[in-house]
Amino acid sequence: PPPDGFGDGVVGVRAPASNRVRGRTVSGVTTGVAMSDPESKAQRVRTLLAGYYGHAQSSASPSSLQQRVPSVPPIDAPDFDPETWVCDTLRDTSLGQLSVKCQQMKREAVALNGESQMLVYENYSKFIAATDTVRDVAKNVVEMEGKMAQLKQQMLLTTEKAQAVDKNLGIRREQVEQLSGVRSLISKLQAAFEVPRKMETALDVGAVTLAVSYYSAIAPLLAKYGGDIELGTTHISTKTTTHVPTRTNTHVSPFVDVKKAADTQKGVAVEMLIGKMAAAATRGRAARETRRNNRDDASETSKKETDNPEDPTQTATSKSSHLTSAECVCLLEKLGVAREASRVLFAKSHLTCMEGALAMAARHDTSGSVYPPPSADPRGFVEKLDREFLEAFHQFADEFNALFPDGDSKNYLTVVSKKLFSLYFAILKKALDVSTVVPPDSHETSVDTKGNPEPTGPKLVDAKGLMAALAVMAADLSGAHRLVPRVGLGDRASEVVERAVRGRVTAAFLDLEASLVDAIREAEEIASGGGNDLRSAGERVCLVFAGGIAQSLTDCQNLLEERPVMVQSWRLEFEGLVKARSKEIVENVLQRLVAGTCVCGETETVCAYDDERSPLADASRDAATRFANGFRDTENISLAAVTIANFVASEGIDCITNLLQKCFPRRSGGDGNDEWENDLRAKASSASVRVASEFTKTASGRITSLIRRTTVTTNWREAREPRVVRPVMDAVADEIDGINAACAAAGLLDDVSQSASADDPGMRKQSATTVHDTSPFTPAECTRDVLTATVVAAVLKSWQEIIAGLTLSKGGYHQMELDFAFLEAHLVTEKKVGASGTGALAKAIRLLLEECRDTAASRSVDGTPLDPAIVTRILSAKGSRGGSSL
Repeated sequence: PPPDGFGDGVVGVRAPASNRVRGRTVSGVTTGVAMSDPESKAQRVRTLLAGYYGHAQSSASPSSLQQRVPSVPPIDAPDFDPETWVCDTLRDTSLGQLSVKCQQMKREAVALNGESQMLVYENYSKFIAATDTVRDVAKNVVEMEGKMAQLKQQMLLTTEKAQAVDKNLGIRREQVEQLSGVRSLISKLQAAFEVPRKMETALDVGAVTLAVSYYSAIAPLLAKYGGDIELGTTHISTKTTTHVPTRTNTHVSPFVDVKKAADTQKGVAVEMLIGKMAAAATRGRAARETRRNNRDDASETSKKETDNPEDPTQTATSKSSHLTSAECVCLLEKLGVAREASRVLFAKSHLTCMEGALAMAARHDTSGSVYPPPSADPRGFVEKLDREFLEAFHQFADEFNALFPDGDSKNYLTVVSKKLFSLYFAILKKALDVSTVVPPDSHETSVDTKGNPEPTGPKLVDAKGLMAALAVMAADLSGAHRLVPRVGLGDRASEVVERAVRGRVTAAFLDLEASLVDAIREAEEIASGGGNDLRSAGERVCLVFAGGIAQSLTDCQNLLEERPVMVQSWRLEFEGLVKARSKEIVENVLQRLVAGTCVCGETETVCAYDDERSPLADASRDAATRFANGFRDTENISLAAVTIANFVASEGIDCITNLLQKCFPRRSGGDGNDEWENDLRAKASSASVRVASEFTKTASGRITSLIRRTTVTTNWREAREPRVVRPVMDAVADEIDGINAACAAAGLLDDVSQSASADDPGMRKQSATTVHDTSPFTPAECTRDVLTATVVAAVLKSWQEIIAGLTLSKGGYHQMELDFAFLEAHLVTEKKVGASGTGALAKAIRLLLEECRDTAASRSVDGTPLDPAIVTRILSAKGSRGGSSL
């Protein structure tokens, strides 16, 4: 609605006729004023109109009147009632307001008249032009009506002629249409009969696409009329039954021969398409190889050669011979081959290429293989396998998913992919699982440039190189996993990683075992040959053990640190594996030492021979078999084994513990001494004592045999008073001296542990829970003094038992006393046994010698001892003559 007082500039109210006339007069007056400038002319007209009508436009209401007059409804509204509005205004408005309202309406009327005049003046030329246009249109309409009449007359004549033509041709129209259809059918039939020949011609020149187009054009016709057709039926009805038998007349269609010939060419086309799909896969492989070879070549010439631009001289037939696999599948479907069959044919065309790549990789260990050996370059092997196989699989899977997007096809792709990747992972497991590689045999050696022997067997795979190869495999399989997510490539890859890492850890320790077998065998050969180089032989074994353990655990650390993410999920199992292998190699070494020196029963082994791949286990079985077959030359072998067992028990286990702590730091709150470490120390101590006991048993048995022969062959009942020490005592002293020297040559310590006391003199009585042999004594510690003292103690004990079966005369008893005094002087007084003459070992020797004297006195007819002065004089005289001295 308009504002109160109707406002200025309201349009839509028609001005009175008098004003319109007056406007024309004004416009007539101003028509000749400054027509060249429209703006100046409009301003002058406004000025004249304002002078004529007064200043009504400048103000809408007097400034002295503050009270607002009620607004009125629009007078141009369709439901405006002027009489009702006037009555309401007179009733509700005061006289003063009515006066103001009246003045306001007058001013508004004047203003509206002025605006109307202004609008009329400004649009006057348009009104004149519109009037002229209406006049011209009226003239043209008259002329147009005449022309329309002529056109109507011509249309009537044309209609009459068309009706006449239709009447004349209607009689033969149906006949013409039938003949046209027959002609079209004859043309199609003629073309259908020519299709087999055309297909044969096209296939002869390799235009299989053209042949397929020929066949697809007549395929519906052959499907409908290629068999027997029915000419008609005859129905015979009876009144007695509701059954209506039917007799059908059939006729052999002439299209049967056409269909047979077309199907024959169709089979040829299918075979050609299968071959072209295989050729497309081969071309894809060649193209990938070419791109790889020229990937780093940035020259434009190389790019053009790589892209193989199309030869403009090629014909359409030669171009059609290079079909893609997708085009071949589409052509097969046009030939009527089922989609399932096309899917199988497509897969087979690519499987040949992929299976060939896998078969070549499986023969990587044969001569002439293009694959780098996995043991030398595992990453190169994996990269080449992935280039040959995974790239082909990516192309196959991408094309397969694009051609066969349905669910059944995806299931088929999953089945095919599982078979392929089973072969792929089997090859990787065999190539990267180095635990299946037999360590080099020590006898299979060659000579290097410096003349030193070196093994010719396979070397271990580098730990960092192996982890890099596994990382490449995992990265390459991520793309294949996106194509076939239901195959579970991630789990299979994790299995290969775990198997390879476990195999590498096992191989490292097996390689160390092989080196230890060689070192121990060499030490035993030196010991069996009576060589004096026992110490260096034992030290070599110790060096091989310490260095090999350090190298093996360093390899394990490299496996863990090179790709920590790949072993993160089973880190605790990896840690347990390394610790278990470390424990096994210590046990196997100890078992090998024990098996080479003792007859071991099942309850006496340090560990079981359950690992068929372990070189140490095999060597232990061989040594035990050799010992059981009668080999007894183990004295020096046992001494060398004592040295090695001492090293393992002390420094070897500490070395393993420190290296494991470096590889796998103990968690906060963990026990500083693990249970497996305590168990290893106990087994090492037990093995050391066992081989030491074998040494003392062998040595004491040899000396005891010497004493027994000379004692049994002497007539002690008629023995006279002694004048000199028996010569056999010199031999016994020399034997004990030799044992002491052999222990020193083997590198055994010459001091007694401070834990030894009078109650524990470094040797203890044999018990059923310690060492299973027949020796009456076993060494508590594997030092030179303890071993020598143990041998002496065993000899004296055996000598005591021999004396207990004799009957001695007084002279015989005195001879025994003199022999005992000689041994005591050289073993105890001259400090040949123990750190001092008053040490625990010396006390033990004195105690045993005293027992021997008591036994001899008890077996003598006269137990009067020999005068000590006489004993001293005889021993002094022997020493002055250059007698044996320990």
